[in-house]
Amino acid sequence: MARSRKHKKHKSLTSRPPASKTFLSNRSEPTGNRFQASSGDDILLGKNVEYKEKYFEIFVIVTLLAFGIYQSVLYFGHQMVPNSDFPAFVKTARQLLSFELPSSFKRVPVLGILQIGLSKFVSGDHPELTAGWLLNAILHPLSIVLLYLVGRKFLGYKAVWFALIVGINPWMLNLLRQPIAETTLIFFTLLTFYFMLRRSNWCYLFAVITSMVRYEGAVLILIAFVMDISRSVSSNNGPINWPKVKRRWISALLRAALASVPLGLWMLGTSLTWKQGTSHYIGHYGRGTTIYKFAMYLWYVSIMPLFQPSNAETAKIITCLSKVTVAMSLLTAAGYGIFKRRWDISALLLFLVSYFFIHSLRPNTMPRYAMPVAWLTLLLCVCGLWCLWQLISQWVTIPGTVAILLQVILLLGSGVWLITLIPHLSKLTYYSPTSASIPYVVMGLAVVVLLVRTAMYRGRFVLRDTAVTILVCLTVASNQFTLVRIVGRGQADMEFRYLAQWYLKNAQPDEKMVTTMAHVVSIFAPRYKNSFVHTGSIKGKDIRNFLESCYEKDITYVTWDSRIGFLPQNSYYKRWRIHRIAPLQKPQSIGPFKFISQIKRSENKFINIFRLLPPGSINKVKPVK
Repeated sequence: MARSRKHKKHKSLTSRPPASKTFLSNRSEPTGNRFQASSGDDILLGKNVEYKEKYFEIFVIVTLLAFGIYQSVLYFGHQMVPNSDFPAFVKTARQLLSFELPSSFKRVPVLGILQIGLSKFVSGDHPELTAGWLLNAILHPLSIVLLYLVGRKFLGYKAVWFALIVGINPWMLNLLRQPIAETTLIFFTLLTFYFMLRRSNWCYLFAVITSMVRYEGAVLILIAFVMDISRSVSSNNGPINWPKVKRRWISALLRAALASVPLGLWMLGTSLTWKQGTSHYIGHYGRGTTIYKFAMYLWYVSIMPLFQPSNAETAKIITCLSKVTVAMSLLTAAGYGIFKRRWDISALLLFLVSYFFIHSLRPNTMPRYAMPVAWLTLLLCVCGLWCLWQLISQWVTIPGTVAILLQVILLLGSGVWLITLIPHLSKLTYYSPTSASIPYVVMGLAVVVLLVRTAMYRGRFVLRDTAVTILVCLTVASNQFTLVRIVGRGQADMEFRYLAQWYLKNAQPDEKMVTTMAHVVSIFAPRYKNSFVHTGSIKGKDIRNFLESCYEKDITYVTWDSRIGFLPQNSYYKRWRIHRIAPLQKPQSIGPFKFISQIKRSENKFINIFRLLPPGSINKVKPVK
C-alpha cells in the first residue's frame, strides 16, 4: 500500500498538463506555455523543461520591452510637425474636461484625454504635443510585448519573430512619431484580444476604451459577446445544460450592453448636435467604395515591405506571388477557424473583416488606415500557411529527410538573398539617418534569441531555428528599404513650423494670418493662437469675396502653401475653396496682395506670404474659376 502511494505520488510529480493548442507546434517542441515531450526527450533536453520554458519567456518579454523602449527613444520628437488631426483630438478632450459640450463629435475623446492628462507632467512651449509623443513612447513597447503574448496563443514561442517583424513595420514606426490615434488603437486592441483569449471579462473594459479611441473598436464589444455565447455552448462536455447556458448568455448580454453605453451616449450627442454641413465620418459613406484599393493597402502595409528584391523584374514576380499567397493563406485560416470551431481564430477574422469593410465602404482611404490591422493580417497569413502545410502533410507522407532538405533550401535561399541586400543598407542611411541602426539591432536580437534557444535545448532544433532566423533577418533587411522612405528625416510639413517662427519674428501681436494649417501653426506660437485664421473659415466664392471677408476679419497676412495648393482634386482643396487664392501660387505681388516672403523647404514644399494692402486695389484682381 505504501509503495502504491509512493508510486502515485511520483506520477503526479512527473506528469504535466497538455500543451496549449497552437498552430506551429509538434510533439517534440515548446508550444504555448507547456512542452510536449516524451520521457526520452526529457532525458535528452534535460530536466525541468518547464522552468527553462518559463525563463525563456521572461527573457523574450524583457528583450522585446527593451527593444520597444529603444525605438521609442530613437523616434521621440523625430517628426516635429504633427499630423493635422492632432489639434482636433486635444480640442474635443479639453472641452469635455471643462464640462463643455464639444464643438465636434467627429473624434472620440479618450486619446485627447490621455494626452491632456500627460501634459500636466511635462513642460515646454507645446506640452500637449510632447505629451502625445510621450503617450506613444509608453504604449509602443507594451504593444510589442502584447504582440508576442497574443501571437504566442497561435504560434507558440515562434511569436517572438512575429513581434520583432511587426515592431519594425514602416507605418507602425511612422505613426509612433505622430500623436494621433493609431498607436493607442493598436495597444488597446491587442490588450482586448489578450484578455479575450484568456477568457477574462476584463476584455469588455478594454473594448470600451478602444471604442472611445476610434470608432472601429466598437466591433470588439460585439466580438467579446459572440465569443462568450460560443464558448458557453462549446465548453459543455456531453448534454447541454440549457438553464446554465441561458444564464451565461444573459450575463454576456448585460456586459455587452453596459460596454456599449459610452459610445452610445457619444453617438446620441452626435445626433443631437447634427447640423447641415456637419463634418463627420458618417458622411463619408454612400459616396463610393474602395474595396479593391483597401485590400491592396492591407497587402502593401503588412506584407510588401518584407520581401524586397534588388531588381525590378524580380519585384514583379514576388509581388504577384505574395498577393496570391496572402489571399490563399487568409482563406485557409478562415476555413480552419470556421470548420474546426476555433473561436479564437474566428474572433481575429471577425475583427479583420469588420475593419476591412468599415474602411473600404467609403471613397477616401490611405495606407495609414490599414496599419492598425497589419499585425492581424500577418498573423492570420502565417496561421493559414501552416494550415496548408498540415493539409499537405495529411495527404502526402513527407519523409524526415525531405523536411530537412526544405529547411536547408530555406536557409540557403534566404541567406543568399540577404547577402545581396546587406551592401545596400549603408546607402539607405542618407534618406533616414535616425533609422540606420534599426536593421542591425533587430538582426542582433534575432541571433541572440537563436543562441539562447540553442543553448537551452542543446541544439535540438538548431537547423530549423537557424533557417527561420535567417529568414527573419532577410525580412528585416528588406523592410529597411520601405522604412527609410516612409519615415524619412522627420521634415514633413516643417515649413509650417518655420511659418510660426517667421510670424514671431516679423508680425505684430495683433496682426492676423490666414493659413490652411492654422491649428498646427498655433502649436508653435501658443501665445498668438487667436491670430491664426483657417483658410476655410474665410467666406466667399471667389477671390474678391475672399478679400472682402479678409477685410471684415481684419486680416493682415494671407498665405498660400503647396501642401494643399498643388492638389486640386483633393477633397480638402474643394472644401476649403483653395481655388480662390490660386493666383497666389506665384511668389509675386498681385493687386492688394503684396508678396513679402517665401518659406521654402524644397522645390515642391513652400509657403508664399502676402501682406494685404488697404482696400483700394480690390478691383485689380480677377476671379479664378
